[in-house]
Amino acid sequence: MDLISSARIVNETSMPNKPVRGTRGSNRKHLPTEATRGLVKGCVACGASQESICSLLGNIALPTLYKYYREELDTAMVRANVTMAQALFNNGVKSNNVTAQIFWLKSRAGWVEAQPMCDDQDDQVTTIRIIGGLPE
Repeated sequence: MDLISSARIVNETSMPNKPVRGTRGSNRKHLPTEATRGLVKGCVACGASQESICSLLGNIALPTLYKYYREELDTAMVRANVTMAQALFNNGVKSNNVTAQIFWLKSRAGWVEAQPMCDDQDDQVTTIRIIGGLPE
């Protein structure tokens, strides 16, 4: 049974009409597992809202999410960005992917494309001067 099905089963069980604590809670204690921690990491890395994550975990309250998943909430996006940056870097360096190299240089090294001074001077030679460049 996957986590989303488990969350639906928790929602469909008989719960009191009024929550015992909080605004969304129930009187069932939430117990985090490795699977739910992985789900929270994946949701945070993809940019899901914390309210959506609470719903996937069986409509737990936000304070419960913070209590049990603080580390995942704080680090999952950073870890995803580092992983993506490493993949882009490796793609540019090891695979000689020119698009990845250009993107890296524009976004990280401050490179910009030179713009011609005037559009009506097609016969004139444009000189591009790179200031800074790569260290030797």
